[in-house]
Amino acid sequence: MRSIGRGRKPAQTLCGIMDLPPPTAKFNFCTSQLLKCLEEVAKKSMTNAIEEAVALNENSRDITAAFDGSWQKRGHTSLNGVITATSLDNGKVIDVECLTKFCHNCKSDQPGHICMKNYDGFSGGMESDGVVKIFQRSENLYQVRYVNYLGDGDSKGYKKVEELNVYGNVEVSKLECCGHVQKRMGTRLRKLCKDMKDAVICFNDGSVSRLNVLESLGIEVGSNTKTALYTIDKKRFEDGEKFALQMTKEARTRKRNAKRRREDQETQEQDELDIQLEPYSEHLKRREAKRREIGPDFYATNSMLERNWTKENREQRHVLTRLAIHGFHHKICSDKTYHNPSDSCVCELCSQRCDRYHITVCHNRLRTRRMERMKWTERIRNEAVLERVGEERIMLAKKNLSTRGCSGRTGEWGK
Repeated sequence: MRSIGRGRKPAQTLCGIMDLPPPTAKFNFCTSQLLKCLEEVAKKSMTNAIEEAVALNENSRDITAAFDGSWQKRGHTSLNGVITATSLDNGKVIDVECLTKFCHNCKSDQPGHICMKNYDGFSGGMESDGVVKIFQRSENLYQVRYVNYLGDGDSKGYKKVEELNVYGNVEVSKLECCGHVQKRMGTRLRKLCKDMKDAVICFNDGSVSRLNVLESLGIEVGSNTKTALYTIDKKRFEDGEKFALQMTKEARTRKRNAKRRREDQETQEQDELDIQLEPYSEHLKRREAKRREIGPDFYATNSMLERNWTKENREQRHVLTRLAIHGFHHKICSDKTYHNPSDSCVCELCSQRCDRYHITVCHNRLRTRRMERMKWTERIRNEAVLERVGEERIMLAKKNLSTRGCSGRTGEWGK
């Protein structure tokens, strides 16, 4: 009956219904014996869980653990509380500290009893005190150190451990808990068995670990007991897998809904942006249409290949831009009327087909340019000669004027 969290009165009810003899008068004595065996098996289970966590942590004795407190009832008036340490590497319970503010034997004034009261203070401080005790005995009991502390955001256990400096120079890091996994674990532990040590072994190794407790008591285990415990564990695993699948499905649904909402919001923002940018989009379309109307030869002109003409103080800028626009086609085409270049256009200089940029490749134009340059050079040279001759004549006139200047006071000019 204690394995299912029930005491003497439920045992009497069950025996009465099943037409069995009433439970023994030493029910509490049997319970204490059962408690000793449960504690022994629970310690072995937690030791194995710690060694497994060390192996998963690359054989390092500095491990990460999650700490959480659970009380017998809600509020800050609970008389009993339990603090658990769970390994993050394998998810198993590695240490437990039970605290109580009440002793039934002290209340009944039984002489020579062992007092069960081990805590004084308000119920909310049980968690921090239990965490400190677990930290203080970790090195002596299990030869490990909890260097990473995972707990609730509102827990004061980490602050107290940090103030006491349990491990000396070794710093304990704080990890924030998301989802309060430890609280759910405490709820399941209380649901399995109130105030029972077999909650640890059932959580770590399953209900079949109770067979070890029966063997420690010297009780021969029957086939019905084994079948019942294996059935309980199988149902537990099935429920766990079902719950995990359900949680995974819900997570996928939430992710899918969030993605759909995000896409809808982006679509709405894009629609609003399109409405705002509609005039600009029309402008871009018109500019693209005009670009398609421009021939590819335009982008091969010097004005498009070289951008130096865009700088300041460029005297020949108009020549380059006009060459890119119309190529001076009207200067060399035989047709002097306004028209667009076509295949019927003929060059006046070389009598060849004249396209828009024919002036850049016309050989006669190049020869004509050389001749014009020579004539221009000769004209400049002649102007320079005439200018030099004119200067000499002016100097000679000034010289003659100075020699034929005014003589005496009569104001008459000499010959």
